[in-house]
Amino acid sequence: MLFSMPQSLLWKLGFQRIILEGDALNVVDGIKNGAQGWDNSSMLISDARSLLNQLQQWTIAHIQRRFNSVAHTLARSALSIADSMFDIEEVPHCISHLL
Repeated sequence: MLFSMPQSLLWKLGFQRIILEGDALNVVDGIKNGAQGWDNSSMLISDARSLLNQLQQWTIAHIQRRFNSVAHTLARSALSIADSMFDIEEVPHCISHLL
């Protein structure tokens, strides 16, 4: 859920109000409450929160991984994708059986 390409897509599409759900409780709590520390994850979480604060409205909630299987599978398969371009109107093959 840590931000890279997704946040730039939010800005390009002009979204100003978003709802985020994630299954990593420490990340969700860090974004909600502000991460403290100088370690890599705290700094990434702090950057994500700073980007979100530029929006008109955002909320984030923790959900259990079993209820987040589509996003979890998609994120896991994204690690092996070499292309930086994809069609957002097509369902990726890796999750079609979950929908």
